[in-house]
Amino acid sequence: MKRLSSALPTSDAFRAAHLAMLDTVREMFGGGGAIGYLLLAVLMVPSAVQAETAADFMSEVPACLANAADSGSLTCLGDARNICEAKIEGGYSTFGMSQCAQAETDAWNILMNHELQAALAFAKDINASDVTSPSNAEDAVRASQKTWEQFRDAQCQMEYAKWGGGTMRVTAGGDCLLQTTAERALFLHNWRQVEP
Repeated sequence: MKRLSSALPTSDAFRAAHLAMLDTVREMFGGGGAIGYLLLAVLMVPSAVQAETAADFMSEVPACLANAADSGSLTCLGDARNICEAKIEGGYSTFGMSQCAQAETDAWNILMNHELQAALAFAKDINASDVTSPSNAEDAVRASQKTWEQFRDAQCQMEYAKWGGGTMRVTAGGDCLLQTTAERALFLHNWRQVEP
């Protein structure tokens, strides 16, 4: 089985991924409205939490994906968030927990995008090796990703809405984004592990 690269994203890559996640949240919640602005208020703070501790717990996420690829289980999901919460002042407050959860989600999003690019390259190789196939593997990967993004957005919006006006909605919505992103990264990784 292929192993993940040990190269981790730089702080600049982490910040870029954070900004990309903000764009996703804007799109997910229609560019604004009460839900969108509440999530943006939490996520917009680049905060010392993310800048100072990203390197401390970013290394946990690729190891989690590698372990999940071997075991088939994401039991390590949330470990990076737990480390962050324990290390920062106020880590167990709603705000601290939201920041740490977002940082782990950002790390999983970086890995998921890496796995998506690897899946597209794998699909391109499939297309090149079987030119007689009526289906296009690259198109299938892109369509799958687009459909998954729509599912993720709807699923996490549903989870967020379930909690009404309470602060739990931010935690529930964030947990949904973390879970679905990690599951997608694992799926994309595993998809390309077996040669057709």
